[in-house]
Amino acid sequence: SKGSLVWLKRVADALMVAFIIGCVYTPHTQQVLARIFVWDQFNKFDAFVMSPAWAALCGVPLNQLWDGGVILPRLISKWAILFPPFTYSTVLKILIVMLSAYFVLVYILLRRWTSSVMVSAFGVLLLIKLNMFHSGTMPLIWVDPSLSVVRYFPDLIFYWALLEHGRTSSRKYLWWSSLAVGILLACAPLNGIAIAAAFYIYVLCLTWNGDLRRENFDFPRDIRLLVVWLLGPWALAFVILGVFSKGASFQI
Repeated sequence: SKGSLVWLKRVADALMVAFIIGCVYTPHTQQVLARIFVWDQFNKFDAFVMSPAWAALCGVPLNQLWDGGVILPRLISKWAILFPPFTYSTVLKILIVMLSAYFVLVYILLRRWTSSVMVSAFGVLLLIKLNMFHSGTMPLIWVDPSLSVVRYFPDLIFYWALLEHGRTSSRKYLWWSSLAVGILLACAPLNGIAIAAAFYIYVLCLTWNGDLRRENFDFPRDIRLLVVWLLGPWALAFVILGVFSKGASFQI
């Protein structure tokens, strides 16, 4: 029956979420940290998050774009206060939780898009494989956590907003997309530029096609709105960087 099918899908979703968490979960963090030390002496781990997070925890302005940006280290330092002490083990556990949450949200987004448990499971497992298990992450991804997707959460907002806009043509999702681009430009500038380019191409397609243009815009009245969507993310990124770095990012 239809009710039984819905129940089976919910069970499958719960099992899939548990499996995703199990793929990322690392119970023996001390052994992982020992492996990181033997392999790299924490050089990449320190550069990505540990050193800037410690600096932020001590109140030192982050006056440069570290490997992990200026936002992630400051957030890590705040979370470390909630879950003391500030140690390699604590920071590693926070990163593991963040990575698990990212993959779970990807699965939810794929389920929203495809409505298929099998397709969504395949997509998220492929992402886990490509991100965590390849030659560049030897012997494990936490040797160089910058290879993980922990700082790319805003791109999920962007993908969700585009999906919903494609379904509803509601302008509010273009606002969400623009917001996500701005946050991502501040969190991960290179990835943010790529997402910004994708957003610009999407908006260009909306304005280029006559039917889509009439459905989404009322020109020339909406020209100013279009400018805000296209330039607003850059302004937002500068504001976020200024706040999180306490203005130090713009000091010469």
